[in-house]
Amino acid sequence: GLRVELSLSPSEPWFDPKLITEHAELAPLLRRMLGSSFSLVRVGGIMSFPGAEDQEIHRDGQPLFESTEMEGGQILPTHAVHVWIPVTPNYTKQAGATSFYLGTHKTFGSRFEDLGIDQGSAVSPIIPLGSCLIFDDRIFHFGGANETDAVRTCVFFSFARSWFTDGTAEADRNITAWTEIE
Repeated sequence: GLRVELSLSPSEPWFDPKLITEHAELAPLLRRMLGSSFSLVRVGGIMSFPGAEDQEIHRDGQPLFESTEMEGGQILPTHAVHVWIPVTPNYTKQAGATSFYLGTHKTFGSRFEDLGIDQGSAVSPIIPLGSCLIFDDRIFHFGGANETDAVRTCVFFSFARSWFTDGTAEADRNITAWTEIE
């Protein structure tokens, strides 16, 4: 089974980022999470083909500092989020929908195994057509095994506070490329 990601530059000539950044329902949520100054930094799609296996548990980004807490115990605010929109009607756990480990955006470290969290505690939301899923860049998650006969596909938009540059991202944001992902 195969899982592929198509990464596009948000500056592609055919794409108008204002369709997303100024969307009547999405824009207020993004401003609430990222503040008034944010940017669309990545556009793409993910296809999970029949037989694709579970991905490794991972974060899309890393915490900015060695601790996720500020003085007084407050959690650092979100610096980047991803918006996923299904384009096929089968965005279910059986089709390999992404599973999330709630609260892990408040933890530090790049290795899930070091957190002592039960791997079976992941939550797998079903995203109906016409809906979207928004999640923090720092949350641990994995794409599940696609046990159906259909391709599961979603498009995604990644947003970040205007000052943030992701030096650890795997995809080159200036080219269009298909990448097989594990």
